[in-house]
Amino acid sequence: MARGKSIAKRATDAKAKGARPGSARQGLRDTLVVQRKAQGWHLETIAVEAGITVRQVSRVLREREAVGQALLDRDPIDVVKQMATQLEASIGDFEAMAYAYGETHPSAAVGAKKGADQAREKLLVLLQATGRMPKDIGGLGDLMGMRELASEMVDVVRAFKAGDADADEVEATFVRALGLGAKRPELTEATIEGEQ
Repeated sequence: MARGKSIAKRATDAKAKGARPGSARQGLRDTLVVQRKAQGWHLETIAVEAGITVRQVSRVLREREAVGQALLDRDPIDVVKQMATQLEASIGDFEAMAYAYGETHPSAAVGAKKGADQAREKLLVLLQATGRMPKDIGGLGDLMGMRELASEMVDVVRAFKAGDADADEVEATFVRALGLGAKRPELTEATIEGEQ
């Protein structure tokens, strides 16, 4: 550090330009840098647009590349869990903002509510993409029904093992739960023609 120089002089010598950007603004700036590089812009041109030095542009690109590599090296299941956790946290944050601004800034509250809804939609898409949620939500009712039947069947087997149910009760539960032994409609030529 140069002794005898004022903070302002050292900042000028270091070509500092104003206050450091906040983390949100810096994140946007860094994203711009990465996008421009991907579009084939020269580092000097990117630096001018972003209002930083070529050296800072290079640093941002190195850091983003390292982050990308770290993501590729991580266990995909951990990445999905982290994304789901972050989306759930975002939903809570947006809902809290909507409540906080409801009376004083209604338009901000509406925007926050919209943000919460978008985060919920992203969480649903993530869960569907990873097979944790059916793509056809209508199938969720079927899944819930199957779980209920399976639970009933497991309960009667446990009761049988504990001596609290006999084989006839187990059989009756399975027949009822699975619809076994129920009369099936007769297939006639008229039925077949009606289906065509």
